[in-house]
Amino acid sequence: MKKYITIFIAFFILSQGAYSQDEQSSVLDNNKWTLRTFAIGKPYTFETQTAVPNLFSGLGLKYNFKNISLRVSYENNPYGYRDAFQSLVYKEQVIRLGTEYRRIYEGKVSLNLFVDVAYMDFSQDFGVTDSLATPISLTKIRGNGYGAIIGIGVDYFLTPQISICLESRLDILVYRPKYEKTLYVTNTTTQFEQRFTQTNLGIIGNFGINYHF
Repeated sequence: MKKYITIFIAFFILSQGAYSQDEQSSVLDNNKWTLRTFAIGKPYTFETQTAVPNLFSGLGLKYNFKNISLRVSYENNPYGYRDAFQSLVYKEQVIRLGTEYRRIYEGKVSLNLFVDVAYMDFSQDFGVTDSLATPISLTKIRGNGYGAIIGIGVDYFLTPQISICLESRLDILVYRPKYEKTLYVTNTTTQFEQRFTQTNLGIIGNFGINYHF
């Protein structure tokens, strides 16, 4: 985890020397608000092997000062699959609140370092059947999570009001899932709870279009 944090911070610090202070002209001087769209978003699930990117997964809002922004966002990330023997349905809702430090170069490109706190609710149903589609087992997971998200983002301004945004993020989250597993063959149900911390790196944590006003 420390390695990922060091990479994020070092990359941002080194980038500051690429341009002088005189080369910065803020396109946000007359646009105090930014409406963010999550056109492609990475889910926050701890079962990363099943996660797939979502389209139009959320919205966010930023209030911009000279080099700092306050930010809040809401994301809804459902996904699932079904084949001959397995089916999965996953849903999560995430609220993030944080701050962002920004450097704008040549009036076109903004490099951002952000830190958010996050809270999430999630649910997952995983079913297994045999070749005759007879249910074998069903595992239900219900829970929530919380923690910190740090990352780097780049905005490219097409106009003073429209920009394209790409964010990479490091999730440091505490998950609290509750499991209920039913075996239909033996007609038994097992329940248990867990609590653990997990770190996930998303190279493409979010890609979207922003409107500045």
